[in-house]
Amino acid sequence: GEAGAAWVAAAVVARVGGGVRASIILGLSAIRPGDFARSRAWMTLGYALAIGAGTQVFTLGVGEAVFDTSALTFDLSLGAAASWMMLVICLLLCLFFIAVIRRRETT
Repeated sequence: GEAGAAWVAAAVVARVGGGVRASIILGLSAIRPGDFARSRAWMTLGYALAIGAGTQVFTLGVGEAVFDTSALTFDLSLGAAASWMMLVICLLLCLFFIAVIRRRETT
């Protein structure tokens, strides 16, 4: 039901939010000694997590606007494969761009 889906949503938000916080903390700790490349990588990862998680809010809004506001629509919208795939795509793109930037900096 809706209570179960809300619990799952809260758990996902806590984990992704924790990842974003950790990325920001690690990015800030890397910038203090002047390691700009490592800081940029951590900040980019945090941004990718936040953008990927934000797509779940989008799928919830679209699902309720197109269908209705029932518990079933909420559950299906929250667990939509597209929102999880977007999180994975954002993370993969982030890691790809970090690798490209590192390769350019070392050559």
